[in-house]
Amino acid sequence: MQRRKVSDNKQFFLFSSIFSISLSVSITCIEHLSNELFYEVFDYLDGCEIYHTFSNLNSRFQHLITCLSVLLKIKLYRKTQSELIQLWESIILPNRHRLLSFTLEEKEIINDFFTYFIIDSSFNRLQSIVLNNVAAQKSLFILFCLKPLPHLLSLTMSMCTVWIYDLNHIYRTIFSFPSLKFNKLSLPPISQCDNPNIFIPLAINEKFSTVEYLVIDHHCAFFELYSVILHTPQLRHLICRNILKESSHLGNEKAITLPNLTHISMDICVKSPDHFGLFMTKLFAPVQVLRIRYHRNTDDLDDDGWEHLIRRNLPYLCSFHYENHQCFLPNDENDFDYTKINQFTSPFWVERQLYGELALNMHTKCVYCSDYPHKYIHSILF
Repeated sequence: MQRRKVSDNKQFFLFSSIFSISLSVSITCIEHLSNELFYEVFDYLDGCEIYHTFSNLNSRFQHLITCLSVLLKIKLYRKTQSELIQLWESIILPNRHRLLSFTLEEKEIINDFFTYFIIDSSFNRLQSIVLNNVAAQKSLFILFCLKPLPHLLSLTMSMCTVWIYDLNHIYRTIFSFPSLKFNKLSLPPISQCDNPNIFIPLAINEKFSTVEYLVIDHHCAFFELYSVILHTPQLRHLICRNILKESSHLGNEKAITLPNLTHISMDICVKSPDHFGLFMTKLFAPVQVLRIRYHRNTDDLDDDGWEHLIRRNLPYLCSFHYENHQCFLPNDENDFDYTKINQFTSPFWVERQLYGELALNMHTKCVYCSDYPHKYIHSILF
């Protein structure tokens, strides 16, 4: 998985602590610091920075930066083609057996990288790849290039170009990766591209995906979401950012069992008869944490709808985060639907103390209560 990431402030404190240590033990030269302390510093630095800073200083540092126990994280952006080739030949390829993570930040860098270089099974410690701003028409080619990686655990990919998206082959390819545990796929906002097409029926003798943490950062329908999670029986966390399209096909589908799924988070932006409730009737899972955000007055569950849904389909629920965003023109306060609040005041909610957060949005002002896990909250601020 991805290694630790720290902010600039944390890096400052890290290096401050190094100098504090050196002062406390009367060390007057940085070379007198222990190897273990340098290994800790290297863990927070980009692999190319390590080589540019410490190579050719002396034999000790040369040994440190080439030690097998030092795994490298490399992030590439704003590189010319010649600079990229130089980094590949001098740092990346010679250290492919020590590479832990790759981050490529720009479309041109990504295109050049996968055009000129080959990622194969010799990158046997590479666990995490982040690709930001991928040209959508290149996405399948890039995924095929990454498929030979034997121990890739985390894949994050965002696409940047307007394209008629057909995600069937993309998801099928991702789900065929042998060791993948985390996947996040992002598309441009709906205003910039056509609706993606997602329908991935199970094939005969298909090998299921190993993905446990799935982030669907693009718009889809509940039926399409259903067709995706059919392939992920080991799923533990499901995050779906934009449920935008209505679907009438879900009612005909069989229920599926995901025995490890404990966390669900969704943004729902489609106004239709209780599609979320229908989706949950098709899903047998021990969900413990549920986060739901409704946009544009889309929650059509009646006053007792959530209570019935939890009693029937979510018996293990212990944390419930609910947001309902309702937009009004000025002076329309009387149209505010207070039943969205009142439905959570029954004895069912008080007794179970499910709330981690209750949020409402009016006149673009966020109304929320938080930081009180397992306590009932009823507070409204405008």
